[in-house]
Amino acid sequence: MKIFLVLSIFLSLLSAKEIEAVYKFKASGFVNDFFISKNKLYIATDAGILDIYSLESKKLIDQVVLEPLISAQGVVIDAHILSVDMINDKVLFVSTTLSGYRNVWLYTAHKLRLIVDENREIAVKEARFIDGEKVMFSTLGAEMILHDIGESYSLYTKQISGSSLGDYQLSKDKKTIALADESGAVRIMSVAEAKLLAEPKPQNLDNIFHIAYANGSVLTAGQDRRVGVYPKGISSYYIKTNFLVYCVGLSPSARIGVYTKGEENVLQLFSPHTKQNLDTLVGHKGIVNQIKFTSENEFYSSDRSRYIYFWRF
Repeated sequence: MKIFLVLSIFLSLLSAKEIEAVYKFKASGFVNDFFISKNKLYIATDAGILDIYSLESKKLIDQVVLEPLISAQGVVIDAHILSVDMINDKVLFVSTTLSGYRNVWLYTAHKLRLIVDENREIAVKEARFIDGEKVMFSTLGAEMILHDIGESYSLYTKQISGSSLGDYQLSKDKKTIALADESGAVRIMSVAEAKLLAEPKPQNLDNIFHIAYANGSVLTAGQDRRVGVYPKGISSYYIKTNFLVYCVGLSPSARIGVYTKGEENVLQLFSPHTKQNLDTLVGHKGIVNQIKFTSENEFYSSDRSRYIYFWRF
């Protein structure tokens, strides 16, 4: 049995290969976030522009352009769009302001509406749909806020940690949420009640930049050069790398994971359950900030540039 296992790992290493992107989409500015739904790609940029591409034609089909910000000295500054999400033809996104607080926007039927403005004094980091009427805000102060769009009212505000919130990811059914902070801790919470469901032993010792959550499994990308791996049904562990790990991703089944590896911004595929490295994906020129799977063998990624990469393996 041991000989068979060693042989299997050896053969998998021999068959592993380097893969280049199938296609690259060019955005109007540096990419902060993106979302894929109904054959469309929604790109949040630091140029204050939300680009909407058709994945079928690969053409730009719509744009939302925010008014630039004007400082007290008369300097024109783009309102960075920090996050984007979409449900039922409603697009949700967050933009920066000069005050340091955030504006939260809803775009539907080619009409733009401000649903939370900076006067509410909420430093929203990300906004994600829970359903057509409720959204989840994360803040720079490590708060999670469940907000009702129709009533313009927060159903709850929950202080998650005494540390700064690194990242969070909703489950596919949007009933649970995985959160990570600068202490290296990972927490699983219920969305409806903000109840703590699980807090596994941390696999990171320091700040977590990014988290992936799929089918009950979690990956984390750490400043401590570790990939935290929390597979469903087996013990958690970490992968030690030789450089800061900026981003991770999980396939829908959680059978395939991916993490940034080394200074060359290579993406390393691996099996979270067997710990085997698989193919590597090459081509990123900057620090990868988002990885999002659309199927078991396809995903999109972005870095601190104007490009989003489409991969198939």
